[in-house]
Amino acid sequence: MADARTRSTGRGRAVLASLAGVLVAAATGALAGLAGSLLCLSIPGLVLGLALTVAAAVLSAAHLGRPGSGSALVGWLLVVLTASLGRPEGDVVIPASGLGYAWLLGGTVLSGLVVGLGPLAVPRRLRPPDEPPVPPAVQPPDGPQASGSLPSRR
Repeated sequence: MADARTRSTGRGRAVLASLAGVLVAAATGALAGLAGSLLCLSIPGLVLGLALTVAAAVLSAAHLGRPGSGSALVGWLLVVLTASLGRPEGDVVIPASGLGYAWLLGGTVLSGLVVGLGPLAVPRRLRPPDEPPVPPAVQPPDGPQASGSLPSRR
């Protein structure tokens, strides 16, 4: 009975840890979106904002896989699309100019690529260590002839 409670508690903690990780990834994407939205009024700021967006998505993918990069993209989209809406006073954070559209399109495409590529978008040094290698298959005791191959003619 105690073993079932321990397994249940372990699963609950794992679910909470995953949920917390997804929320942190979404907050990271939102912060990258906010910083990029404030910087996108110049070309160097646009490049820096796009680099921040890709970094947030890749780091989230390194820790949580596709759910992490997907939640970073969702956080980024919520902030950026909200910043591009006009207020009643008539001002916007992201203007309807070439740089504003480049920020919206570039960030969406780059983050979408990170989500779509999944583990391929994460540099090898950021990936978790691989599973230990599986030992090679053992050949049958009679050699290759026992496995169904044709006998050799000598």
